[in-house]
Amino acid sequence: MKEQAKAKKAKRKDAITSVDSCINNLWQQGRKNAKMYKVFFENFLPCVIKKSVFDRQVSVATNDKTLCTVSDEAFALLLLENSFDRWQDIYRLRKGEVTPKRGQKRREFESDVPTKYTKGGIVYDKTVKNNDPKGWSAEGIKRYNELYATVKMDRKANKTFTINWLEQKKANLLDAVQTRKRKRPQQQARIELLDSEDDDSGNETASANIDGENGSDNESSNNENE
Repeated sequence: MKEQAKAKKAKRKDAITSVDSCINNLWQQGRKNAKMYKVFFENFLPCVIKKSVFDRQVSVATNDKTLCTVSDEAFALLLLENSFDRWQDIYRLRKGEVTPKRGQKRREFESDVPTKYTKGGIVYDKTVKNNDPKGWSAEGIKRYNELYATVKMDRKANKTFTINWLEQKKANLLDAVQTRKRKRPQQQARIELLDSEDDDSGNETASANIDGENGSDNESSNNENE
């Protein structure tokens, strides 16, 4: 029974690994896979450029060159490839809950799966000790150069992707602004013709008659003259 359970667990792990690898490979198809690359543009590219800067660029950009540089795009792809397995492991361990809640330990949102091209202060295996330098490995730098060349070719081969994405993005942003304006209730200002602390005085709808009602002011003036 134990051996069958182990075999089933190993088979499930292999299947998950295969799916992860397939998803990761989809990113590398670039603009050819428009659906996946839109997800990359929406969620990962802004993190490299800085969200506020990216949003400003979206508002004025008309093509790839005015949106971001080739190096920005290539580096975003490299970061995604570098940490993909680790992020997937965290997602599975947390059962889809990837945002820490107040009071939860940071370790609960970490993983023992190492990144692909970088080394830092995290010790994944205490039994393995080496003096490898921290930072990007030579393999990672090589991979970045490959992605840089790939992105340049991808932009030339699929020029309409970013133009179409920008048009849709701007249309969505404009629609969101208009929707917020429609949903926001218009505050009405209270207006009184005469200031009064008594709400029952009728001043809210009163009008001033400088000639007096039924000519009373004129009559008073005539009486005074007599």
